[in-house]
Amino acid sequence: MVVSFLERLESKYYNQIDDKGKKYIEFAVDGGKRMRRMIMDLLDYSRVGRRNGKLEHIDLNEIIEEVKALNKTLIDESAAIIKSDLMPTIIAYRSPVLQVFHNVISNALKYQNKGVSPEITISFKSIDDYIQIAIKDNGIGIDADFYDKVFAVFQRLHRREEYSGTGMGLAIVKKVITGFGGNIWIDSKVGEGSTFYFTIPKEIKDEAAYSIEESSTN
Repeated sequence: MVVSFLERLESKYYNQIDDKGKKYIEFAVDGGKRMRRMIMDLLDYSRVGRRNGKLEHIDLNEIIEEVKALNKTLIDESAAIIKSDLMPTIIAYRSPVLQVFHNVISNALKYQNKGVSPEITISFKSIDDYIQIAIKDNGIGIDADFYDKVFAVFQRLHRREEYSGTGMGLAIVKKVITGFGGNIWIDSKVGEGSTFYFTIPKEIKDEAAYSIEESSTN
Protein backbone atom coordinates (compact mmCIF):
# COMPACT_ATOMS: atom_id res chain seq x y z
CA MET A 1 0.00 0.00 0.00
CA VAL A 2 2.81 2.42 0.89
CA VAL A 3 4.55 1.72 -2.42
CA SER A 4 1.29 2.30 -4.31
CA PHE A 5 0.78 5.71 -2.69
CA LEU A 6 4.39 6.67 -3.38
CA GLU A 7 4.06 5.63 -7.03
CA ARG A 8 0.88 7.70 -7.36
CA LEU A 9 2.66 10.66 -5.77
CA GLU A 10 5.55 10.20 -8.17
CA SER A 11 3.35 10.00 -11.28
CA LYS A 12 1.03 12.86 -10.35
CA TYR A 13 3.38 15.43 -8.81
CA TYR A 14 6.79 14.48 -10.22
CA ASN A 15 7.11 17.62 -12.36
CA GLN A 16 6.16 19.85 -9.43
CA ILE A 17 8.92 18.57 -7.11
CA ASP A 18 12.53 19.73 -7.11
CA ASP A 19 15.39 17.36 -7.90
CA LYS A 20 16.10 16.59 -4.25
CA GLY A 21 12.44 15.72 -3.65
CA LYS A 22 12.41 13.47 -6.73
CA LYS A 23 15.44 11.62 -5.41
CA TYR A 24 13.75 11.08 -2.04
CA ILE A 25 10.66 9.65 -3.73
CA GLU A 26 12.76 7.36 -5.93
CA PHE A 27 14.65 6.07 -2.88
CA ALA A 28 11.39 5.51 -1.00
CA VAL A 29 9.75 3.63 -3.89
CA ASP A 30 12.84 1.46 -4.38
CA GLY A 31 13.08 0.74 -0.66
CA GLY A 32 9.40 -0.15 -0.48
CA LYS A 33 9.68 -2.59 -3.37
CA ARG A 34 12.71 -4.26 -1.81
CA MET A 35 10.90 -4.55 1.51
CA ARG A 36 7.88 -6.13 -0.19
CA ARG A 37 10.15 -8.62 -1.97
CA MET A 38 11.89 -9.41 1.31
CA ILE A 39 8.57 -10.03 3.07
CA MET A 40 7.41 -12.35 0.28
CA ASP A 41 10.66 -14.30 0.48
CA LEU A 42 10.33 -14.56 4.26
CA LEU A 43 6.81 -15.92 3.82
CA ASP A 44 8.12 -18.52 1.36
CA TYR A 45 10.86 -19.46 3.82
CA SER A 46 8.42 -19.77 6.73
CA ARG A 47 6.12 -22.02 4.68
CA VAL A 48 8.80 -24.60 4.04
CA GLY A 49 7.88 -27.55 6.22
CA ARG A 50 4.13 -27.09 6.01
CA ARG A 51 2.54 -29.91 4.09
CA ASN A 52 0.22 -28.71 1.36
CA GLY A 53 -1.01 -30.46 -1.74
CA LYS A 54 -0.34 -34.10 -2.43
CA LEU A 55 2.49 -36.34 -3.47
CA GLU A 56 2.52 -36.79 -7.24
CA HIS A 57 4.61 -38.03 -10.12
CA ILE A 58 6.74 -35.10 -11.26
CA ASP A 59 8.51 -35.09 -14.61
CA LEU A 60 11.63 -32.99 -13.98
CA ASN A 61 11.82 -32.19 -17.70
CA GLU A 62 8.51 -30.35 -17.32
CA ILE A 63 9.82 -28.56 -14.23
CA ILE A 64 12.85 -27.29 -16.17
CA GLU A 65 10.65 -26.13 -19.06
CA GLU A 66 8.45 -24.23 -16.61
CA VAL A 67 11.52 -22.56 -15.10
CA LYS A 68 12.60 -21.53 -18.60
CA ALA A 69 9.16 -20.02 -19.22
CA LEU A 70 9.30 -18.10 -15.93
CA ASN A 71 12.70 -16.69 -16.90
CA LYS A 72 11.98 -16.20 -20.61
CA THR A 73 12.69 -12.46 -20.67
CA LEU A 74 16.04 -12.82 -18.92
CA ILE A 75 17.00 -15.82 -21.06
CA ASP A 76 16.17 -13.95 -24.28
CA GLU A 77 17.91 -10.74 -23.23
CA SER A 78 21.10 -12.52 -22.17
CA ALA A 79 21.09 -15.07 -25.03
CA ALA A 80 21.37 -17.77 -22.38
CA ILE A 81 21.76 -21.42 -23.31
CA ILE A 82 20.25 -24.04 -21.01
CA LYS A 83 20.99 -27.69 -21.73
CA SER A 84 19.62 -30.63 -19.82
CA ASP A 85 19.87 -34.39 -19.68
CA LEU A 86 16.68 -36.34 -20.21
CA MET A 87 15.56 -36.09 -16.60
CA PRO A 88 13.69 -38.71 -14.55
CA THR A 89 10.27 -38.64 -12.92
CA ILE A 90 10.11 -38.56 -9.13
CA ILE A 91 7.31 -38.75 -6.56
CA ALA A 92 7.27 -35.58 -4.48
CA TYR A 93 5.44 -32.33 -3.80
CA ARG A 94 5.47 -30.23 -6.95
CA SER A 95 5.62 -26.70 -5.55
CA PRO A 96 8.85 -27.02 -3.55
CA VAL A 97 10.54 -28.97 -6.35
CA LEU A 98 9.73 -26.14 -8.75
CA GLN A 99 10.98 -23.63 -6.16
CA VAL A 100 14.34 -25.41 -5.91
CA PHE A 101 14.97 -25.55 -9.65
CA HIS A 102 13.70 -22.01 -10.18
CA ASN A 103 15.89 -20.46 -7.50
CA VAL A 104 19.09 -22.26 -8.52
CA ILE A 105 18.65 -21.66 -12.26
CA SER A 106 17.61 -18.03 -11.72
CA ASN A 107 20.81 -17.46 -9.74
CA ALA A 108 22.84 -19.03 -12.53
CA LEU A 109 21.25 -16.62 -15.00
CA LYS A 110 21.74 -13.59 -12.77
CA TYR A 111 25.27 -13.95 -11.44
CA GLN A 112 27.10 -13.71 -14.74
CA ASN A 113 30.27 -12.04 -15.98
CA LYS A 114 29.52 -8.89 -17.97
CA GLY A 115 29.33 -9.47 -21.70
CA VAL A 116 29.19 -13.25 -21.33
CA SER A 117 26.06 -15.21 -22.27
CA PRO A 118 24.99 -17.65 -19.55
CA GLU A 119 25.55 -21.33 -20.28
CA ILE A 120 23.75 -23.68 -17.89
CA THR A 121 23.96 -27.47 -17.95
CA ILE A 122 21.63 -29.67 -15.91
CA SER A 123 22.48 -33.31 -15.35
CA PHE A 124 21.66 -36.11 -12.92
CA LYS A 125 22.75 -39.52 -11.74
CA SER A 126 21.01 -42.19 -9.74
CA ILE A 127 22.40 -43.06 -6.29
CA ASP A 128 20.43 -45.79 -4.52
CA ASP A 129 17.07 -44.28 -3.49
CA TYR A 130 18.09 -40.75 -4.49
CA ILE A 131 18.87 -38.79 -7.60
CA GLN A 132 21.74 -36.32 -7.57
CA ILE A 133 21.13 -33.18 -9.63
CA ALA A 134 23.98 -31.00 -10.88
CA ILE A 135 23.30 -27.48 -12.21
CA LYS A 136 26.47 -26.04 -13.72
CA ASP A 137 26.97 -22.47 -14.92
CA ASN A 138 29.73 -20.29 -16.39
CA GLY A 139 29.07 -17.36 -14.06
CA ILE A 140 31.16 -15.29 -11.68
CA GLY A 141 31.78 -18.16 -9.27
CA ILE A 142 32.00 -18.23 -5.48
CA ASP A 143 35.06 -18.22 -3.26
CA ALA A 144 35.34 -21.42 -1.20
CA ASP A 145 35.29 -19.37 2.01
CA PHE A 146 31.69 -18.39 1.28
CA TYR A 147 30.19 -21.77 0.31
CA ASP A 148 28.18 -22.03 3.54
CA LYS A 149 27.30 -18.35 3.64
CA VAL A 150 25.30 -18.45 0.39
CA PHE A 151 22.74 -20.75 2.04
CA ALA A 152 22.18 -18.47 5.05
CA VAL A 153 19.12 -16.21 5.37
CA PHE A 154 19.60 -12.67 3.98
CA GLN A 155 23.25 -13.31 3.13
CA ARG A 156 24.52 -11.51 0.05
CA LEU A 157 28.04 -11.67 -1.39
CA HIS A 158 27.59 -8.67 -3.69
CA ARG A 159 26.25 -5.15 -3.48
CA ARG A 160 22.61 -4.63 -4.42
CA GLU A 161 23.73 -2.23 -7.16
CA GLU A 162 25.61 -5.09 -8.84
CA TYR A 163 23.04 -7.87 -8.50
CA SER A 164 19.44 -7.58 -7.31
CA GLY A 165 17.82 -9.88 -4.78
CA THR A 166 17.16 -10.34 -1.07
CA GLY A 167 19.60 -13.15 -0.30
CA MET A 168 16.78 -15.62 0.48
CA GLY A 169 16.66 -17.81 -2.64
CA LEU A 170 19.32 -20.36 -1.73
CA ALA A 171 18.26 -20.40 1.92
CA ILE A 172 14.83 -21.56 0.74
CA VAL A 173 16.47 -24.16 -1.53
CA LYS A 174 18.52 -25.61 1.31
CA LYS A 175 15.54 -25.76 3.67
CA VAL A 176 13.47 -27.61 1.08
CA ILE A 177 16.23 -30.06 0.16
CA THR A 178 17.14 -30.90 3.76
CA GLY A 179 13.43 -31.23 4.54
CA PHE A 180 13.20 -33.85 1.81
CA GLY A 181 16.07 -35.70 3.48
CA GLY A 182 18.61 -34.65 0.85
CA ASN A 183 21.82 -32.62 0.79
CA ILE A 184 23.07 -29.61 -1.16
CA TRP A 185 26.61 -28.40 -1.80
CA ILE A 186 28.70 -26.31 -4.20
CA ASP A 187 31.79 -26.71 -6.32
CA SER A 188 32.95 -23.37 -7.69
CA LYS A 189 35.88 -21.34 -8.98
CA VAL A 190 35.85 -17.54 -8.98
CA GLY A 191 35.57 -16.19 -12.51
CA GLU A 192 34.80 -19.57 -14.06
CA GLY A 193 31.44 -20.62 -12.69
CA SER A 194 29.71 -22.85 -10.14
CA THR A 195 28.05 -26.23 -9.94
CA PHE A 196 25.26 -26.71 -7.43
CA TYR A 197 24.67 -30.32 -6.43
CA PHE A 198 21.64 -31.56 -4.52
CA THR A 199 20.02 -34.90 -3.81
CA ILE A 200 16.30 -35.67 -3.78
CA PRO A 201 14.59 -38.98 -2.94
CA LYS A 202 13.20 -40.78 -5.97
CA GLU A 203 10.04 -41.27 -3.98
CA ILE A 204 9.00 -39.30 -0.92
CA LYS A 205 6.93 -41.62 1.25
CA ASP A 206 6.65 -39.51 4.38
CA GLU A 207 3.41 -37.54 4.24
CA ALA A 208 4.94 -35.02 6.67
CA ALA A 209 7.76 -34.17 4.25
CA TYR A 210 8.46 -30.51 3.63
CA SER A 211 6.42 -28.52 1.18
CA ILE A 212 5.65 -24.89 0.39
CA GLU A 213 2.09 -23.62 0.54
CA GLU A 214 2.54 -21.26 -2.37
CA SER A 215 5.57 -20.36 -4.43
CA SER A 216 6.42 -16.79 -5.39
CA THR A 217 7.17 -18.17 -8.86
CA ASN A 218 3.46 -18.76 -9.45
